[in-house]
Amino acid sequence: MPKRLLAAAAILVTLGVSAAVLLRFRDHPLDTIVRGGNGPPTVVLLHGYGATAEDWAPFLKTVTFPPEARLIFPKGPSVGGLTNGRGWWNLDLNTDPSTQQPPGIKTAAQLVENLLGEIAGPVILGGFSQGAMVSAEVAFQSDQPLAALILLSGTPIDEASWVSGLRHRRGLRVFMSHGRRDP
Repeated sequence: MPKRLLAAAAILVTLGVSAAVLLRFRDHPLDTIVRGGNGPPTVVLLHGYGATAEDWAPFLKTVTFPPEARLIFPKGPSVGGLTNGRGWWNLDLNTDPSTQQPPGIKTAAQLVENLLGEIAGPVILGGFSQGAMVSAEVAFQSDQPLAALILLSGTPIDEASWVSGLRHRRGLRVFMSHGRRDP
């Protein structure tokens, strides 16, 4: 990305311009929407299956972040079968994800880890539904530095490996929530 465009995007974000700023971190394959300040902290939130990064916009009206917080919403890969949204991997609702690793979650987690590797300072990682599952995979299966983890309406994937990986995350602050009427 040309330095002029990156500088202009940083100025717009700093001034709190409400329009989304689309950035591509270096040569990273995930496009991102960036809002807020320059950080720290940086909050990276992943959308759910069939959704888009833009779906986080209403969330910004109901949750107050510190003015300096930088908010990054990556756009997941385009996966087969979806016409209006994106996904982090092809979802198969006929399998029990708690006992196995779905094909594609490792690739999705690696894309997110690569993005996080380009961000300086404390990072809070989180997501909704499939985005929460990818966030947990990154947290429990990598050494990526994280300040906190946010899991909204996710489900366990390959529980045995997550439990094993959880040992190296002792002390990590986690906010986890799921609706009572969500099937």
